[in-house]
Amino acid sequence: MRLVVFDMDGTLVDSGAEIARRVACAFAALGLPQPPEQAVRANVGLSLQIYMGALAETDDATLIGELVKAYRAETAKSPPGQMPLFEGAREALERLNARADTVLGVATGKGMVGLKRALAENDLDHFFSTLQTPDHNPSKPHPGMLHSAMQAIGISPADTVMVGDAVFDMEMAQAAGVRGIGVSWGLQPPEDLSRAGAVAILGSFADLDAVLEASYA
Repeated sequence: MRLVVFDMDGTLVDSGAEIARRVACAFAALGLPQPPEQAVRANVGLSLQIYMGALAETDDATLIGELVKAYRAETAKSPPGQMPLFEGAREALERLNARADTVLGVATGKGMVGLKRALAENDLDHFFSTLQTPDHNPSKPHPGMLHSAMQAIGISPADTVMVGDAVFDMEMAQAAGVRGIGVSWGLQPPEDLSRAGAVAILGSFADLDAVLEASYA
């Protein structure tokens, strides 16, 4: 049996533009200057509190709390369909889900409410046997989410793979002792993922099956 754990933002769902919009609205609501686009992209994957602190370059808990509140308010107003699946994602999940030797999971910086909304909007709920978020785990790149996923399924690091678009995903995989596979279409440059320990970089979801087989060989 093998466990394949996916990140959400920038890996399964094309959410970069919507996240940037919500960040812009949150900062504007508090009269703060907009954070640089590079920072907005580079820090996606962290838990929301840590993400906002990084973008605002502050450890002021009150300010971070207000930014989180403003971001969540913007999220609540956002209509469905703003975070669609990347091309080939559903087909890849269907292929893996059909295999008797494969279990799928999610490890994401989204909170559970946001994750379940994204899954429901894209009709993905039925694919995953374990959902790990910062609600009950430390933020990436701490390995806690992967430890929790492996414990939930009863599987070892040797039989687990993490698929993600962020350095945090690859660092989390390394810390948990599992293999990390990067994607080329996400929010961070593929070369950064390779430097962070990715064993392979996917050019498209069509490559996933072959890369998984090679990683388990």
